[in-house]
Amino acid sequence: MAVNINSVRLPVLPTWTLVSDTDTQRVFTTTEGDVISIDFFAQKTQLPFGTMNDVDVVRRYFIEAAKKDGAACVSAEVLAMQGLRVLKTIIKMRNPPQISATGVSYLGSWIIPLADFSYTIKVQCAETGTAGLREAVLLTKFPGLNQYATKTRTGEANGNGVELSFADDDRYDEMFPEHPLSRCRNLLKYLQVKSKIDIVVRRSHAYAF
Repeated sequence: MAVNINSVRLPVLPTWTLVSDTDTQRVFTTTEGDVISIDFFAQKTQLPFGTMNDVDVVRRYFIEAAKKDGAACVSAEVLAMQGLRVLKTIIKMRNPPQISATGVSYLGSWIIPLADFSYTIKVQCAETGTAGLREAVLLTKFPGLNQYATKTRTGEANGNGVELSFADDDRYDEMFPEHPLSRCRNLLKYLQVKSKIDIVVRRSHAYAF
């Protein structure tokens, strides 16, 4: 049985609208304005950082790649999804002009690499309205955080690009369930648990460097 875009099925909610459907990509939008997509790549997998066995190498690649684009890597992890080794990343970037002149967007991804094909599930959640509200509320509620407000979690400056903030920590997601970063993380968790991966995918040759 050949694998295709339908071999990994997203758990579509009533609040999602299908806006594009091809043999290699499926895209949904939500009532909150988020974009969720799945891409199928029918060719041998070549990850730019090679091995998935060294999490530090994986994390360093995404940190540097994001920085080159003026963005910042919130997280990069090697995890499991239905018995497969997968990559989970969250990148923080400036909002595209068509969305907002201010604020940031969060692009979360599940990368499912097999030897001869791969899938990428993406979630993009944009900050609209008042930018920086999460940080402002936290600094008001916890004044002691002020000393950390200008430091990035990686401890690295990012020039004129987007930088990480103390407020990006997942411990604050429950306080701000509507914040785009909280929505991004929650959607990624939901997709990890509820997506359906056919057995033909799970039995395929694993990616190996």
